[in-house]
Amino acid sequence: MANLQPLPAPGLAIAPQYITSNVLKIILKGQALSKTLTATTAEGIPLFTITGETFSSSHRRTVIDTSSNTTLFQIRKDGMGTKHYYAEVAENGPRLFTVDSKSSWTHRQRTAVRFANQADMRRSEESLEYIPVGFRDDGSFTWNGQLVVVVEKRFSLLTEYHLTIAPGLDPALVVGVMVAMVDQEKTRSSKSNASVVAATC
Repeated sequence: MANLQPLPAPGLAIAPQYITSNVLKIILKGQALSKTLTATTAEGIPLFTITGETFSSSHRRTVIDTSSNTTLFQIRKDGMGTKHYYAEVAENGPRLFTVDSKSSWTHRQRTAVRFANQADMRRSEESLEYIPVGFRDDGSFTWNGQLVVVVEKRFSLLTEYHLTIAPGLDPALVVGVMVAMVDQEKTRSSKSNASVVAATC
């Protein structure tokens, strides 16, 4: 297991009530014939349910606390491209976090996550950076150079990611960001496949 050190108090969060006090392993997994994702602990304890809408131009996803059936926030694609996503509690309300991706000829796609830290009374602006590992779909998130999340993609017919989260970090934030990144990857793959089909017709 990666050596994940605790974050300094008060931690990083968009929903401080979920901040983990220990290293937490979450399994984010898709459901057969459904746009629903589930996030559970490695022991199988349900944490979050993520639902999707078939006909949504913004690819809206809703993150729900499974135990209380409370809607936490919605994730949307910002604009026509696939590089920008955001989360909000209510439509056209303040943004909880943004997810912006960029790539170049020399680097694989990197992702920047920006949010106001709700665990801090000053609501300080914070950011996480996602860096992929080699040419695999694994990667990690860092905060000010500190490793805070390890991402491992499991090869499966369904979407499945194993997330190892450092103490002091909000798993709702991590799961929300991963939902945006999974949607981004699926959308990009669909467009790429469509281009290949068009080129061969």
